[in-house]
Amino acid sequence: MSFEATQLSELVAAVSNLQGTNSALAARYAAAAAPTMGVAPAAGDVISAVTAAHLNAQSARLHAVYGQAVVALDILARVLGATVAVEAPAVVANLAKAEPEAS
Repeated sequence: MSFEATQLSELVAAVSNLQGTNSALAARYAAAAAPTMGVAPAAGDVISAVTAAHLNAQSARLHAVYGQAVVALDILARVLGATVAVEAPAVVANLAKAEPEAS
């Protein structure tokens, strides 16, 4: 198998793997999102209220950052998939041309 064919098959596998990883991360995030939101104060004192407010603010920031990461990973998977889709016909054509010469 030529280098180009190997490289193409590895790119196709990487796209598939990345899409699967993105789906798994999204599922885990969805499962973990609810328990991290809306932390109630443990007691009626000021320290508990401030701590709960701090945890809720941190959780909101985490969800905002994660939302951006999900978008970035999705864009990466789409661009890589589009690149493979565009390059695959050229690689296959080049391999077809090279086959008779190698024989």
